[in-house]
Amino acid sequence: MSTTVSSASAPEPPPHGDPDRRAWPKLRTATRTAVTTLAIPFLSGAAYQIGSAVVNWLTT
Repeated sequence: MSTTVSSASAPEPPPHGDPDRRAWPKLRTATRTAVTTLAIPFLSGAAYQIGSAVVNWLTT
């Protein structure tokens, strides 16, 4: 019985691996959108701070 269970469970992982591979691009695009959504305000804030520092350095 145990050998039949192991042989039956052996072919199952390859079919399960295919949907996982198909899901990876969706996860990658989701992470890219999340990173860009979080990075845009951070970069704009950093650019504002750098610009204000340059203006302060030029005016003094």
